[in-house]
Amino acid sequence: MADPSPPEVNPEVQSSDPGLRRFAWILAGIFGGLAVLPAFAAITGAAPGTLSLGTAIAVDDQMVYAAWMRQAAEGRFLFENRFTLDAQPGLTFHLYFLVMGWMAKLVGFPWAMLLSRLVFSALFVFGLVRLQERLGWKPAAIKTASVMACFGAGVGWMVWQNFGLLIKDPGVALQSIFAGRLPIDVWQTEAFAFPSALANGLFMASLWLIVVVFAAVLDARTDGKAVWRGALAFGVLANIHSYDALLVGLVLLAFAAVQYARHTLEKTWLLRCVGIAAGAIPAAAWLGYVLQQDAVFQARAATLTYAPHFTSVFWGVAALVVIAVWGYFRPEPEHRWRPTIVVGALVVILLTLSRTHSPEGYFLNPVSFGIVLVGIGAGLIYSRQDRDDDMIWAWALVGLVAMYFPALFQRKLGMGMVIPWGLLAGYALTARLASRDVQRRQLITLVLVLFCGVSSLFWLRRELTLTRDNVSSTTVHPVRLSASATEILAKVQTLPPRSIVVAAPGIPMPLPTGEYAEPYLPDLNPFFVGLGGARSFAGHWSETPDYGNRRNNLAAFILSGGHKGPRPLPKPRKANPYSWFCRARKLSRKCE
Repeated sequence: MADPSPPEVNPEVQSSDPGLRRFAWILAGIFGGLAVLPAFAAITGAAPGTLSLGTAIAVDDQMVYAAWMRQAAEGRFLFENRFTLDAQPGLTFHLYFLVMGWMAKLVGFPWAMLLSRLVFSALFVFGLVRLQERLGWKPAAIKTASVMACFGAGVGWMVWQNFGLLIKDPGVALQSIFAGRLPIDVWQTEAFAFPSALANGLFMASLWLIVVVFAAVLDARTDGKAVWRGALAFGVLANIHSYDALLVGLVLLAFAAVQYARHTLEKTWLLRCVGIAAGAIPAAAWLGYVLQQDAVFQARAATLTYAPHFTSVFWGVAALVVIAVWGYFRPEPEHRWRPTIVVGALVVILLTLSRTHSPEGYFLNPVSFGIVLVGIGAGLIYSRQDRDDDMIWAWALVGLVAMYFPALFQRKLGMGMVIPWGLLAGYALTARLASRDVQRRQLITLVLVLFCGVSSLFWLRRELTLTRDNVSSTTVHPVRLSASATEILAKVQTLPPRSIVVAAPGIPMPLPTGEYAEPYLPDLNPFFVGLGGARSFAGHWSETPDYGNRRNNLAAFILSGGHKGPRPLPKPRKANPYSWFCRARKLSRKCE
């Protein structure tokens, strides 16, 4: 069996294998093409007079992005939160949506979103291949690892549901194993590469920048020019998706600690890495200033978003973790069994601790989180030799627990969690099968790649299904606006800038099967803000401070017809539902 550890290579040397370059282009085309396929079909197939956004994943979040793009198209460089009527200074600077807004002004919002997903998905694939070349991996291993990282996931497809976080079918045999919870590869978009590509270009731009930063850190060992590339990427990342900068920082701290313990962290390399990290300082400083000045931003940052139960996290990446540690398992004297012990011990400890964990609270406190990080660093030192792929192991192990950092918006720190495990699984699988005959090796690789990619196929199927049924994953937002809703949106766009427009919060249409059909009454508040340029009283669950209460107050106000005191809910009827909730000018005066 071939030694799974990568050879020592000169970081200046990069592969010029034309076959690998061709593979990168093919994978980028397949990955990006599948990601935008539902959007392309929805946009080009929309009936006359209707408007399709091209994505069914968290449409309300898509409208937050559209609101910033709209402001950029209006000529603004600093953005405000239009999902609330609270006073605010409007100091948000977001480079990604600034450029996206300029693009949307030329091609329209749906096409701008589609093109960004396509472009950054391709850049992510190219960056991923380049990072593996930097590690000195062979082309065969790079190809398998790249596919695993792009499409790999866990075993959530075994209990798949289009909606919800808990397993609804009490007869599911695996319910006890999964603790009654759906694995994160069923619902947590940003933790996986392909669902992120399906969702939006922001996630893919962030994943690409993360890969660029890690490659620059490795290059900086011998190349001073890599500092500028890494610092620029880190600075942009900190601006467009600040949580990812924290994730990268945690990974780099673990990697640096391992190098220091092994006496391989040269002073010049350390200073160059500090220079790369310094690229995030301007974005972090401005973010801190905005946080001090903007009460609305403070309320948004204080939104509670606890990380999922560790059982859900583990089963969401379990297939790749098992393949990774299996591939690195070796008997003495090479100690290739050590990664298995490290990963196994970490998973067992966290699964044991999670037995008493409530999803409505922090899993780890600052002390226990620090202990876990120290344990990961010690495990890396114990299990690995002086190899550059320590970076990938640090990313994989830290990424497994980063979302339990005891602070707000924990779930965001799961960004790209599956990617390093996909790389390790793909490389280890290639090494394990190196001694097999070609046909058997190809067959086993194909079967395992497909097994790990089933959840991605289910994500694609769900996207197509929800687009067809015209219901977002939120259950109250449509994927495409009807002719009457599009007409109302057009009228909103003619109102003076920042006019206040409100609509009923929306009524979902649950089905006996546990699924949801097109909303009985769609929530158009996010659309009026994102695409219409208006302001809303209660438009988004995290962008609107105290959203729950404001949503209830808005519903009572709408049902009362603008009078004091709520009126009884009218009986559902199939007549035009928009006539009784959208009274733009009258409600604008009353909301003010």
